[in-house]
Amino acid sequence: MLTESDGNITKKSSEEIITLLRRTLSKDAKFIEDGKPAAVLIPLVMINGQLYVILIRRSKKLKYHGGEYGFPGGVKENDETPLQTAFREAEEELGIKKDFVEVLGFLPSIRTYITNFSIVPVVGLLSMPEGFTFNVNPKEVEEVILPPLSHLMEEAHQDMFGKYYLYDKHKIWGASARILSKLLEIIKR
Repeated sequence: MLTESDGNITKKSSEEIITLLRRTLSKDAKFIEDGKPAAVLIPLVMINGQLYVILIRRSKKLKYHGGEYGFPGGVKENDETPLQTAFREAEEELGIKKDFVEVLGFLPSIRTYITNFSIVPVVGLLSMPEGFTFNVNPKEVEEVILPPLSHLMEEAHQDMFGKYYLYDKHKIWGASARILSKLLEIIKR
């Protein structure tokens, strides 16, 4: 299914991946009672026919998971749904408005081992207006990286058990790596 061209996913196969995700991912998600309810947005963006995933490095000043790479997201507030939580956090952290996001679906919830968050991953395809730049909230985000999905899919850039992924000098591990593993498993089918 994946068409490779010099190690990159081509535009055609990027479109096939988007179609696959639309068809395969769950269309509904609820917070589970076990753990602290949280949600993240897995923002995918197509640039010159290639799919990228947007990751952030969380501020070292944050109480939980400071300095780690992850997806925009956070803890549920009030009566929010997972989608509302993911959208609110993506806008707070990066200025990504929900109008920019086509929700492709939801991955199964995962738990963080030590901090006991129960995270609902929301997969979204971004269509940002021309000239858009991230409005990074420095209290929450230290850095934004955009690794190509094709790079993350290469075995040379990942631990064989999906415990971490490497992109340049960046190491994506923990819950974020497990979420990426779930996404890449679907794409590799």
